[in-house]
Amino acid sequence: MMENSLTIETHARNAWGISCPDWVLTLAKKCDKLGLQETAKLVAVPDITLSRIIKNQFYGNSSKIQETIEGLFSDLVVECPVLGDIPYSKCIKQQRSEFSSANSVKIQLYKACRTGCPHSKLEV
Repeated sequence: MMENSLTIETHARNAWGISCPDWVLTLAKKCDKLGLQETAKLVAVPDITLSRIIKNQFYGNSSKIQETIEGLFSDLVVECPVLGDIPYSKCIKQQRSEFSSANSVKIQLYKACRTGCPHSKLEV
């Protein structure tokens, strides 16, 4: 967790300077609101990963984390081949869902997310 009484957003701005990407600021604001551990649970990565991103000390490929953050915490709407226009956060949630035969829509969603939907980030 970040030290001092400064906000996590302030830490991100200080670490990144003027080149701080919008998605990192979005992440930092969400961490200020929910806490680092809760935000990490939502993003499905270890909290140390988010901490390193905020501190500009993450040296791996952050593109999937960036996509997840933008999807979960933005107002972006995408066209789902099954449900029509949905928030990208719902799209991400559907992609992460386990198979369920509870109803025909859940089956259609599971298949659509894995068979060429342009918004799917899953490896097929």
